[in-house]
Amino acid sequence: MFNVYEAEQYQVNDTAMHRSFDLWWSDFEEAGIERLWLAEDSEGDVVGFLTADADGLCIAIEVVEASQGQGVARMLVEESNCWKPDRDENPGFWAKMAEEFGW
Repeated sequence: MFNVYEAEQYQVNDTAMHRSFDLWWSDFEEAGIERLWLAEDSEGDVVGFLTADADGLCIAIEVVEASQGQGVARMLVEESNCWKPDRDENPGFWAKMAEEFGW
């Protein structure tokens, strides 16, 4: 079971995020990040995140390898309503998200 929620940058351990995620960017202002969603497992460990810009485009989405294939990325997209990427580096995933959540 996973819990997905919107968070503020100050609520995360930046060092742990860098250790767990390749796409984590500490400087939200430089990256244009306005919003952040986290996915936690049943033990409260962050297993995924999604960041979005002011236009609602996804800047980064990543799930730790051990939690991949369990719908975490989909839950992050659904909770954030952020189903379009800033840069489309995974066209298959984003096409599926647009089909499922787009309007």
